[in-house]
Amino acid sequence: MQPTFDTKDLVQKQRVLFLTVVERAIYDMTEPKPAVREQAIDWLLHDDQDFPRICEMAGISAASVRKSVLSRL
Repeated sequence: MQPTFDTKDLVQKQRVLFLTVVERAIYDMTEPKPAVREQAIDWLLHDDQDFPRICEMAGISAASVRKSVLSRL
């Protein structure tokens, strides 16, 4: 018997992974090291390629995340 491949489970795990990436960048905005903080803010607010793709894969709106980030700065 061959093991079954649960695509729903895989998609859910992928979503959690990408949510964690965005969460970590938001956390890094508070980092005391200026280079880490600035890189996180730059990625969250100005990256127009990877950031929107990561958000899409996480099932969240890049525009909403950016709005929230701006309100925290």
